[in-house]
Amino acid sequence: SLDDIGNICIAGHNYDNGKFFSNIYLLTTNDVIYIYSNNKEKYTYTVTSIYEVNANDLSPIFQYDHNKKYLTLITCNNLNGNRIILKAIQN
Repeated sequence: SLDDIGNICIAGHNYDNGKFFSNIYLLTTNDVIYIYSNNKEKYTYTVTSIYEVNANDLSPIFQYDHNKKYLTLITCNNLNGNRIILKAIQN
């Protein structure tokens, strides 16, 4: 649930500006992301970092403070085969 402490991870394809997470690279630290639940509740997250890891590196889904609420977005870098990781914390 979006109300639970922990890390919500969302992976989406990078269609190179054709939708899903293609424009993730436009986000920067301190940008705000809004997520809406099925019952229209709004949750606000602030971007804390964006970085790349090897495609086999799963550590970003486990790296978070277990006392806070995090959002991790994951997509492919189609140029080099790495994964683009965006970390955000719930306000």
